[in-house]
Amino acid sequence: MCMTMLAWLAAALLPTAATADSIYKYQDENGIWHFTDRPPDREIPFETIITQAEPEPRLHLRQTGTKFEPIYVLFNDFWGPVEVELSIREAVNVLSEPQLPLRAVVPGQTEQVLVGLGALDTSRGFGYQLMMKSVPGKPMSQSVADLV
Repeated sequence: MCMTMLAWLAAALLPTAATADSIYKYQDENGIWHFTDRPPDREIPFETIITQAEPEPRLHLRQTGTKFEPIYVLFNDFWGPVEVELSIREAVNVLSEPQLPLRAVVPGQTEQVLVGLGALDTSRGFGYQLMMKSVPGKPMSQSVADLV
């Protein structure tokens, strides 16, 4: 089960081909500008803007340590901080340090150890599926409404 999780994680972190989409920009008869993913229905002059997604992920989760005591390290390739949430699914005989789920803020252009895993009962094997979510920036201590 551990090998399945590693194969899934490796596939998720591999660079993907850049995808391009079009955005259509036009001004209606009232002078209002529109930006859409579909060209206008009527005969209105419009501009086509080609957008391209980034070709590779900016967060790199890698495994160090040993097969029996893996350590997961995250490199944030963004220039600003990123909040990550690491959780575990389908855990069988797993001990984590720190306890999962966890949230951490990883500063831009830095690498940070997130979690170490191992077997709760060392006489048996263990398996898991590691899940990661991320949001650019740091969490705010107050709501946006309080700032206005």
